[in-house]
Amino acid sequence: QAAIAAGRADEAAKRYQQSLDLIQRSGLSTELKEIAKLADHYNLARVALAKGDTAKAKAEAQQYMSGAEATQDVGRIWLGHELAGTIALREGDFEEAVDHLAQADQQDPYILYTIATAYQGKGDAAELAQATPMPDLRERLISQGADPVGNTPEQYAAFIQNEIAKWAK
Repeated sequence: QAAIAAGRADEAAKRYQQSLDLIQRSGLSTELKEIAKLADHYNLARVALAKGDTAKAKAEAQQYMSGAEATQDVGRIWLGHELAGTIALREGDFEEAVDHLAQADQQDPYILYTIATAYQGKGDAAELAQATPMPDLRERLISQGADPVGNTPEQYAAFIQNEIAKWAK
């Protein structure tokens, strides 16, 4: 994740593949090897998203979610919704982003921030304040340093472009 956050998606992909190869060659149980294969879909979706390839990110995310649901592991399912919500947010589909993120881990500050971002993208401050899975979301976001505001999708797009330009320097 650190390599992706630093803008080094190819390095992250290489490290993920090395990790998967190591696990597959190990003496670990078949079950753990299958879990590693499942996690690889999550990782590949993150890499694709970092590279701007939303089609590949979606395909990998769908593979991950299908496997996560088959395991009936709540944590994995939450990650699947986080991933789907993040992809939808990247595509500007704020409704779908909110729908998925509302099904992710509501104790994770990243999820709370990302939901706020989706509501901001929708330009719906009222939903941000009241229609979230947790009534105190706005206050929690503020206490964590976020500034949840409502504006139009066009204003949000301009904000994001300014942020990209600022942080690319």
